[in-house]
Amino acid sequence: MSGPPPCTITGFIPTSLRSATSRAKDAFSSGVVMAARLGSGSPTLANEFLLPAIACIVVGGTAITGGVGSVWRTFVGALIVQVVRIGMTFMGVSVFAQQIVFGFILVAAVAITMDRAKVLVIK
Repeated sequence: MSGPPPCTITGFIPTSLRSATSRAKDAFSSGVVMAARLGSGSPTLANEFLLPAIACIVVGGTAITGGVGSVWRTFVGALIVQVVRIGMTFMGVSVFAQQIVFGFILVAAVAITMDRAKVLVIK
């Protein structure tokens, strides 16, 4: 057969299928581990982990708008976020206030990493 593969002609990219399959497999295995630890399952079970996970990535230096990140920088961001989380737990800060603090950390990290030259000001 000469020419591009049929899946490429139809606009379907095989590498995106592999990537999506890998993400689905990772999400499934994470859900299984979480359900095994708690002995039950719920669709809202991991809601409190979403904001700190995004904060780890942004504090580690990866831009939300796209850019180059690294595993080590994200690891350092995770260490920083965990130190803040454990410190707030020892100080007796409620879980809801911790979410607010992580929101402020996230907004501050995005403001620091955002490229001001690319921002359009509309007057």
